[in-house]
Amino acid sequence: MKVIKCKTPEQSLAKELSSINYTDCYKCTINKLKEDISADDILVKFWTEMPWWINKLLDLRNRLVKIVGLKGKEDGNIETLENAIRNGSDHPLMSISAKSENETVLAMKDKHLTAYLSLYIDKKDDNSSTNDIYTSTLVAFHKPLGYIYFYTIYPFHHLVVKKLLKHTLKKTVTEE
Repeated sequence: MKVIKCKTPEQSLAKELSSINYTDCYKCTINKLKEDISADDILVKFWTEMPWWINKLLDLRNRLVKIVGLKGKEDGNIETLENAIRNGSDHPLMSISAKSENETVLAMKDKHLTAYLSLYIDKKDDNSSTNDIYTSTLVAFHKPLGYIYFYTIYPFHHLVVKKLLKHTLKKTVTEE
């Protein structure tokens, strides 16, 4: 299972976002996609079943960002996070920005920046044995501190997103 850098698909809801200063996208082609899998299913696992080393990096990030006034880890358990993703309800960490049958776009807002994460499943209609799954990150900077923060974590962002997508897909979408 290989994760590659690509462009956000034209049909993605993320393409409709405005005032974006940064964007990236990663794609993984999956064989034997489970029929009933949804973008919500993948996003729930993406946020709740991270490898230990990513949890450690996020814990460090959360401690450091509170010093400069950015949001760190907020209250809210796994059930409220899953409910927020599936039903668009409130969660301290994120909200649902857009949703379709094959995509969910999360928004994580702070006074310095807004980051969006899109999970899009390109379900092929041609009886193909493969499906492409995309995760796009889009960031709108509101203040200089948002720009400084993002480009400080930028080297880690690519590594974490790629590894987390691969980890999540292995656990979620392929048939055994």
